Amino acid sequence: MNVDIYGNLFTAFLLLFIAAVIAPILSPKRTLVAWANLVLVSIAALFILFLSYAIVFEAPAQGSRLVSFGFFSVYFLVDGLSAFFLSIIAGMSVMSAIYSIKYMEHYHDLSLASYYANFPLFILGMMGIVTVDDLSLGFTISWQMMTIASYFLIKFEKNDPVVVKSANKYLVLMELAWFFIFIAPFFIPNVSFGDSLHSITMNLGRFSNAGLYAVFGLVFLGFGFKAGIFPLGQLWLPDAHSVAPSPISALLSGVMIKTGVYGILRSFFWMVPHSESVHVNWALWGAIIASFGVATLFIGTVQSMKQNDAKRLLAYSSIGQIGYIVFAAGAGLFMFQSSLDAVKFFGAVAIIGAAYHVLNHAVFKGLLFLSSGSILYATGTKDLNKLGGLMKLMPASALVSGIAALAISGVPPFSGFASKWTIISTSIL
Repeated sequence: MNVDIYGNLFTAFLLLFIAAVIAPILSPKRTLVAWANLVLVSIAALFILFLSYAIVFEAPAQGSRLVSFGFFSVYFLVDGLSAFFLSIIAGMSVMSAIYSIKYMEHYHDLSLASYYANFPLFILGMMGIVTVDDLSLGFTISWQMMTIASYFLIKFEKNDPVVVKSANKYLVLMELAWFFIFIAPFFIPNVSFGDSLHSITMNLGRFSNAGLYAVFGLVFLGFGFKAGIFPLGQLWLPDAHSVAPSPISALLSGVMIKTGVYGILRSFFWMVPHSESVHVNWALWGAIIASFGVATLFIGTVQSMKQNDAKRLLAYSSIGQIGYIVFAAGAGLFMFQSSLDAVKFFGAVAIIGAAYHVLNHAVFKGLLFLSSGSILYATGTKDLNKLGGLMKLMPASALVSGIAALAISGVPPFSGFASKWTIISTSIL
């Protein structure tokens, strides 16, 4: 299949950029700007889904590509891992764009210019994170676009001091996470600003064993902040996700925190030093990552059960669900170091379970946040102590919320059971 992978990617990027540029112009016509956003985001998503399908099922690997943007150049890499995350970002972005058309009407006293300008830039930044092939220039541009756009989206109700405080805390901590990742490669000899991940990995082979722990530790710390692992996620995730407009909460919990998972997978499974003189104890790293996953899973889930605010409950639940994914990634990395082929096989299945749960969580957590938004829209409250008996009044919301709740709880035969059981059963070893 002859597919111009990077042509499709940059066409999607251009469409999202156009959507951001025209939003302030169209914003006085609130319905028009919402539909324009949906159309452009949907077309961009089609390009992304087409290239993702081609990468995963048909097109041969094309390798990293250096793309010039006038005064600077950035490495891009679209492979199977990137394509998988791209497809999730694209699909959930369209769902949130559709939902936004009606939902944003209840902000009748606020301009929609900022919302619809930052919405496509937020998507563009997330897509950039999973396609740029460096940890400096391209990574910084993508991270800042994702972070700053999401900051303004979280801060949409800027007249509320609680919202402003939560958004400001989010911005500061995400910039700190960026800094940890950004400085990590510069500890490695001969690494320059703008080097591709392949170049960084080759230079890792010339580095000391002790230095490698600092590099991977900083990378794990930075991406762990973004993913929301314990105790880092508790510092920002519940506040930011609960105060954002519900379509953005769905993207934050369902999609954005997965860019942290992507970074962990890309770093610990692809950045392997090519040198016999350098030995990274991957089994130890696997055990560390898995341990953080277990703590995140347990504590996040317990904290969610104590919440009265529906969106804070879902936010803490996202921390718990990320724990499953991070645990599976660590367990897979640990088992890959075994000399037994059977154990390595189970390690590969654990990684499949992690990827499956990334997809599942994006769908059912996005659905739960959008359902909570519908309830907030209809009742004006997120307080679970004041809600009840809504099934007769909102039967459709009750049905989809029930399905999503059963799925996230791991009840068979729903998809959450399949991914969780894959993770747990392969990790019993």
